[in-house]
Amino acid sequence: LLFLLLFSKSLFSADDFESRSTISYGFKLPYSIKLDCEQSLRLSGKEQSFKQTFTELTFSYKIINNISVIIPIRYAIFDDKVKNRISLGGLYKIVMKPFKVKFKTRFQRTHEKDKEPDELYRNKIYTHYKLSKKLEPFFSYEIFHPANSNNHSLNEYRFSLGTDFDLPRKRSLKLYYQFKAEDLNKKSPDEAHIMGLTFSLN
Repeated sequence: LLFLLLFSKSLFSADDFESRSTISYGFKLPYSIKLDCEQSLRLSGKEQSFKQTFTELTFSYKIINNISVIIPIRYAIFDDKVKNRISLGGLYKIVMKPFKVKFKTRFQRTHEKDKEPDELYRNKIYTHYKLSKKLEPFFSYEIFHPANSNNHSLNEYRFSLGTDFDLPRKRSLKLYYQFKAEDLNKKSPDEAHIMGLTFSLN
């Protein structure tokens, strides 16, 4: 935690720095369906100017133990545009105490007015370590492949490192650092250093 806080101070002065603040809440629906709701705000640059805000609803259904189907739906607002996104994917979880490993894969389709839909595949691996009843460090790695690419070349990747804090009344707090590189086919790919905070109400 101390490392993340000290590291964030050096990032605030960078042009490629971003911050993400998210609040989430989950509901149990009939037929064993779960609905997770997220509201997020993203800021960027030295002056932390507005980048985007979005609302995301994720429906999930557990098929068998440790395997679930997920359908995330997102409505995102930028300075000059609005994007709608829907995904279909799966989640597989392995528990080997004190470790927990999760694999997530999904197909994603993003719509923007007057543009062709953007389609891609995303694959992500998470590893959590239960350090104590209240503290659970984690890291994750995610890769992106454009669906319209003939060789399914890698277009973007993200690496995250952080920790989850359990709070009273079934609430939790997640603090993380993420490094993102996108448009890898360019001579100089776009990179970003991100500090994120997520507050979960259940």
